[in-house]
Amino acid sequence: MSNTLCIVSPAAGRKERASGIRWIRFSEIAELALLLLTPLAPARAVLAADDADTPVEAADTMRARAGVARKNEGTRRRFGLAAADMAAALVVPWAQNRYLADEEWSRISMRTLDGNFHAAFCYDDDDLLMNQMAHPIHGSVYFNAGRTNGFTFWESTLVATLGSLAWEYGFENTAPSRNDMLNTVLGGSVLGEAGFRISRAVLDNTSTGTTRFFRELAGALVNPVSGVNRLVTGEAWRKAPNPEDRLPGRLDTEVAAGWARSRGTHHADQRFAALTLGWGDPFESPVKKPFDSFDLELRVAAPARTAVTTASVRGVLGAWRLGEAGEGPGHLLGIGMRYDYLTPDSESFAGESFEFGLFSRFPFRKDLEVRTEAQAVVFPIVAVDTDCPRRAERTGARTHDFSRGGGPRLDARLTRAGIDLVRLSWAMAWLDTSNGVTSSTRVQWARAEGRWPVVARLTVGAAWSWYERSSSYPAAAAITKTHSQGSVFVSWHPR
Repeated sequence: MSNTLCIVSPAAGRKERASGIRWIRFSEIAELALLLLTPLAPARAVLAADDADTPVEAADTMRARAGVARKNEGTRRRFGLAAADMAAALVVPWAQNRYLADEEWSRISMRTLDGNFHAAFCYDDDDLLMNQMAHPIHGSVYFNAGRTNGFTFWESTLVATLGSLAWEYGFENTAPSRNDMLNTVLGGSVLGEAGFRISRAVLDNTSTGTTRFFRELAGALVNPVSGVNRLVTGEAWRKAPNPEDRLPGRLDTEVAAGWARSRGTHHADQRFAALTLGWGDPFESPVKKPFDSFDLELRVAAPARTAVTTASVRGVLGAWRLGEAGEGPGHLLGIGMRYDYLTPDSESFAGESFEFGLFSRFPFRKDLEVRTEAQAVVFPIVAVDTDCPRRAERTGARTHDFSRGGGPRLDARLTRAGIDLVRLSWAMAWLDTSNGVTSSTRVQWARAEGRWPVVARLTVGAAWSWYERSSSYPAAAAITKTHSQGSVFVSWHPR
């Protein structure tokens, strides 16, 4: 049922260190290896995407290529400033919790540090917002301590890993949390890279006056580490050339607002607003570096359990063309990395995943084409809502289980000039519980949506979505819950 390595305290709602020293299980070794090897993933695989038609060169040529790619990042490595950013990312939130909020877990000493080094990894009992959103956001700060100071994506992922290790062992008096490590490093890398690229696109080193001020302010809101660093170094007001890769070759944006009616939720009727961003296109521009192409979706709704009901980012780590490039159908093999935080007012599903699969494009005529995806998805960690009356009665206890697993994801859309006229998607995941009251869970999603152009870049649309969760329990009957929603909306697609 679980791999629990710490005991949850119902009264405190926090994790307590298990007595004695436990043997490290194979699953712990695998997860730690994932954290440490992710930032050291083979550079050759990524760099080979520079030119899918060019064979892999000898080692010395590949090293030269890596140097060129690093040069294109536009910033030399600033180790001192990166260290200062990391220190601030650790000390500032700890001091706020210790001296302003007076949190018990923030009372640290050399004794707690020694105790943490002798404790096994465990799962904590924080709520969904803290575990699945606050920690990934904190991880994005660690990540950008490296990324905004000239480090590559993979090097910055290593920086996030070191930051998370430092926090778990040194800045809390509770045993290090496995779920916090995974969410901070994996989610932080996804959110951090997306924030890094968006902030660079907003900034303009050649602008002046009021325009420059508001661009710097917006960039700092998206990526606070970059904003602070630009003030420290004087880049915030200094005129200079912009990085060559500041803007993507293609940018598709949709801003929507509408009304939704749901079944199986706490609120039947909702108003919502959504932002969708498509950065780059692997069919039009080679994926030379991770996240040269990524998708972002953000949705807020009211009334709802939480204001943010959807926050999702999927970035392409590498893509390799199958066959010759041309005007006809095209196919790519791709690897992606994803962060999801889905809380549609009834069920919650949040975590990080890796995707492996086939991207296809079938053009019909100018600006009209069909895009399809067939992906195999692996979830290192995901938080899923559960049904447990005893847990709900416990003060401060979490209402989600931690699981890992995988499944397929299919997507097909008819697009014209960057607008999805029709889109169909379906996904399923089989999850084995790592920590919680369930033994296993199966979830399914399905969504259909359509848009009709009204004038210029304005469209009206409708969508239907469906979600099912079936949870098995070791000493109780399985429980299946479903949620469906229909919506209508108006959307604008700026160029």
